[in-house]
Amino acid sequence: MKILLVFFLAIGALVGAQNASAAGCKYQENVTDKFTKVVTRWTKWNELMNGWSRNFREYSPIISVHSVDGDVQLLLKVEYFIQESREPAGIETEDVIYVLEAAPLLIMAADKSVTKLQAISEVRTDAYVVPPEEQHTHDSNMYYTKAAAVIKYSLDEATIKALSSQPAIKLRLSMANKELDFDVHKKSVDDLRSAIQCVM
Repeated sequence: MKILLVFFLAIGALVGAQNASAAGCKYQENVTDKFTKVVTRWTKWNELMNGWSRNFREYSPIISVHSVDGDVQLLLKVEYFIQESREPAGIETEDVIYVLEAAPLLIMAADKSVTKLQAISEVRTDAYVVPPEEQHTHDSNMYYTKAAAVIKYSLDEATIKALSSQPAIKLRLSMANKELDFDVHKKSVDDLRSAIQCVM
């Protein structure tokens, strides 16, 4: 009887793993604490815009979803990049990513409905400059200015239901000094919905 129970548990674990694989779930972390049984799931980062055009835009949105014991957060990584033939002044590198606490992130779904999330805390990031002589990948006379920051948003039952029910086609990020609109690439419209489903 004990052997039969172990056999069925093994089959159940195998089927569960196959279901996660079938759903296309990819994790940075997917563990269950041996003592507390708390489940932590953190999906891999997904770019929402076309990757090859990254060097031609200032801001790029990349998303991941993180869940600990049912507490779910959307993580929005914003990467900043510009290239110029002149070295930028110090003031130009200040607060290139600056999001206030409770600042809204608006997500438009395929049916044009909008879900509003609020930043959990303030995020404020300066950029750094890579001069031409420090770029080892190719010959260049350009100055690269870069920055990256992660903004966290809590997801509750209502927002989870809204965001996991249909594709996301546009995002509007409200920063302290500007608003950024992102059109989600057609190949990435299901990334947010899938990431949420993968942590549930």
